[in-house]
Amino acid sequence: MSCENRDWVDIPSNNKSCGFSPYQLVSCDIRATRVSNSPGTQHSQTARAVSVRTQCAAPSLPSDLSSYIRQYKYTPPGESNAKVRLDLNLLDSDIVVNCRSISSIKYKLKEDREYIRNTQYILNLLPYDDYTIEVKVINNANDQTTVSFTFRTMTLEPYDAPVIVRSTSYNKTCVYLKWKEPNQPNGVISKYRHRYYIKGQSVPSWMKLNRPSQINSFIACGFNFGDLVTYEIAAGTSAGFGPLATGDIRVTCGLPIIPEVQTSYVTQDLLEKPKHEMTLTWEEAEAACDSILYYNLTVKHGEKTLSHDHYLEVEGGTREKVLEDLDPYTNYTIILIAVNNALNQSIHKPQYILTPELAPYDGPGLSIEVNSSCVTLSLQRPSEPNGVILSYSYNCGYASTTGKEYQTENADGQSITMCEFPSAERIECSATATNSAGNSPVNTMIGYTEIAS
Repeated sequence: MSCENRDWVDIPSNNKSCGFSPYQLVSCDIRATRVSNSPGTQHSQTARAVSVRTQCAAPSLPSDLSSYIRQYKYTPPGESNAKVRLDLNLLDSDIVVNCRSISSIKYKLKEDREYIRNTQYILNLLPYDDYTIEVKVINNANDQTTVSFTFRTMTLEPYDAPVIVRSTSYNKTCVYLKWKEPNQPNGVISKYRHRYYIKGQSVPSWMKLNRPSQINSFIACGFNFGDLVTYEIAAGTSAGFGPLATGDIRVTCGLPIIPEVQTSYVTQDLLEKPKHEMTLTWEEAEAACDSILYYNLTVKHGEKTLSHDHYLEVEGGTREKVLEDLDPYTNYTIILIAVNNALNQSIHKPQYILTPELAPYDGPGLSIEVNSSCVTLSLQRPSEPNGVILSYSYNCGYASTTGKEYQTENADGQSITMCEFPSAERIECSATATNSAGNSPVNTMIGYTEIAS
């Protein structure tokens, strides 16, 4: 028997021919041979063509089913916010049937119980959200294939306005506005438009902000003391702008403007490990009103608050804070807030400082390996370097003789070999580490060269 131009096979020794697709019509030639017992007699053959079809199998679906989703913006009856509806544009011609025909194409949200036909809509989906769709296809032999995939719905305009974080008078001619993106942005917020005008006067053109950050702010000036300024601001995605955030700000006293805090240091040398005493001072803030009432000063190390102090701004009042036992080469955060007589606070502006270096508290890590005439020395960074290690100094000597002193700059983790030592001698190696503030204590190790063979 031979099928589809394949080699002849004997029946019944092998009566299978494989490698065909499901539901494929295969043409086979069958040849019968009669063998005579008489020597020299010719074989007689008869041939017959037969067509046979392979069995059905489950349908095969396209690899990227998300490309068959069609999405539409629509507003459900009785609602004001637009949502998304979709259908599955998957046709019989897009499917490898593996049988005679497709009997049904259905789909649903994964969490739904019932499937719907691919010509029906799935409704009330939120924009710019991830959903999982389950597709089920059945052919006429009742073989079925079920596939799930996840996709993101389309971007729409924001449902709501930007969130106003702060709106206040900045000084006697300016107003200050601070905002963040809407709670339901329906996509990536890529732009804002905003404007400011005196109530009852002509409305200016929009100002655009096309590279917004998570929190944005603006100072609008050119007004008079007592003016009532209206602001309008809207956030936009690639689909358009959402509703306006709007309100009024009275131009009165504004926000105090604080100077930068100055720092000075004294080293506390009498401690077991020297540390810093830091003094913080600052000039009087610009009141943006009649006067400053008080200051709040906070000093933090990471998330830990080291101090929080309240200073009244009275004649001859102190604007100074002294902190002791501060670690060298360490980051601290200073937050100074000024409050004026209109109870307006200055804008929160953390100031970050790095305390000066001190000499390392401990010497470098040190290890040695010794053979009959050589010493291999390894140096490691001190565990408390108190700054950036610039160089190492080291030497190795034997008996009462001091060896030559060496210096290297980038020796962390490196091995240094020195030779020509006598055999069977006591070898003493020492090393120090140096940063911009000075040298570390000396670390020493002792080894013995081997007896030469």
